[in-house]
Amino acid sequence: MLQLFFIEVFDLGLVQTDPNFGNYLISDSGDELILLDFGSVMALDDAVRSALCDTMLAGLQDDDVLLLDALTRLGCLLPDAESHAQATFKTFVTNLLEPLRPAAQLPAEYLNRNGEYCWGRSELINRTGRHVARSMTSRQFALPSGDFAMVARKLTGVFTFIAVLQAEFNGDEIAAPFLDAYARKPPQAKQTLGHAE
Repeated sequence: MLQLFFIEVFDLGLVQTDPNFGNYLISDSGDELILLDFGSVMALDDAVRSALCDTMLAGLQDDDVLLLDALTRLGCLLPDAESHAQATFKTFVTNLLEPLRPAAQLPAEYLNRNGEYCWGRSELINRTGRHVARSMTSRQFALPSGDFAMVARKLTGVFTFIAVLQAEFNGDEIAAPFLDAYARKPPQAKQTLGHAE
């Protein structure tokens, strides 16, 4: 599911936005994920897609300048947001991206004895949700674009799916190739990522 999310955002520019478990089938062999509902597929606008990719890249590289710019482009922060609002949203993104960090940066309490992230035990979505609930009372936050809201719903659905399965693996191994390829693109190419044909 996680790899599919990165393929959708970084390669295809098309996202299946309904993370309901009933929309997916695992093949009998267990090595294929079959999408059952194509009615909720959304093409990502190039500007939103670029800002979303920049948000993930900046959040994982601790690049505050790029992160705040990307969050503003996504419509999550007002351009003149105060430092408290900026810091709060930065913390939210950092928390949400936790399982995509390199193994050495993962919280030890959520690792198994092999150093793999324990998605279910981490209670990531609950922890992040509590942070959001405490933070959204500020007037410095803007309602994000519909595209961003749908992608955020998808990502939290993917993380929930993985957590329910009690999966134990490091998301960096899946995310890094997509993020590295994106980071190597010249700035102009990032603004017009294009869509798969």
